[in-house]
Amino acid sequence: MPLDPRALEELRTIDPMALVELLLALAMLTLGGLVIRTTLQLGVLRTKQRAHEIESGNKLATLEQVTGFDALTGLRGHRWFETALATALRSKGPVSIIYIDLDGIKELNRTEGHQLVDGVIRSAAMAIRAALRRTSDREMVCRRGNAADEFMVILQGANQKTAIRQAEQVLSALHSIGVNASIGVAVRDADRRMSAADLERAAELEMDRAKESGRNCVRPVMPKETEIPQKRRGLRSTRYRLNPRSRAVASAPSVSSDAIPEEIAADATDRVELTTRAA
Repeated sequence: MPLDPRALEELRTIDPMALVELLLALAMLTLGGLVIRTTLQLGVLRTKQRAHEIESGNKLATLEQVTGFDALTGLRGHRWFETALATALRSKGPVSIIYIDLDGIKELNRTEGHQLVDGVIRSAAMAIRAALRRTSDREMVCRRGNAADEFMVILQGANQKTAIRQAEQVLSALHSIGVNASIGVAVRDADRRMSAADLERAAELEMDRAKESGRNCVRPVMPKETEIPQKRRGLRSTRYRLNPRSRAVASAPSVSSDAIPEEIAADATDRVELTTRAA
């Protein structure tokens, strides 16, 4: 069928640049539709993934409530920790807490994802348990339920010096797997009364001090023992200075009641005092 000459004439009068712009506009509209459709599909996928994570988290929380163990690390849960700490504080001996906060985990979770972080947390839990020397202490490690990167350790019968030494060993064990941590230590002495909440808060404050000190350290630091020997040496030197005087008094010449010497040696006057008998 032959084209209408008038239609051909109209086609010849169309500006080629305008035709190109029209085609580009149509292409942009097509691409925009594809982008919108893809964005909506990604949003649906994210919603499904989030719902799956919430469901998994609820299952893990239920598992911890039933068994008392953290599903990710196999450690005790925080509810068990609170009960165990209250029981330990009823004893007469000292009780210590090591509060461990892994450094940089939140940033690692943001950049690398939770799957990598889960592996780091599992490795950290194993390193913490292995660093504790006593088997009974290894059973007293828990993971805090409301903080994925925090751990607590109960040391029954450990004073401050022992607890700080244990905390330093834990930090060294974490360093061996490439993990840094800020660690706080708190102690309930044998002659004091303290609630579980107060002791836990004291350990958390020491952990905060470790973070303020530059992270990757233990607070408080090991107390210095140089002052005690100096005091003891001072007491020994005092006794040594007093002993010659006491020996001089003990060896002073005795004076009988029948006779009083007319002269007293000059070297004895500074060590013994004689009184004149009344007539």
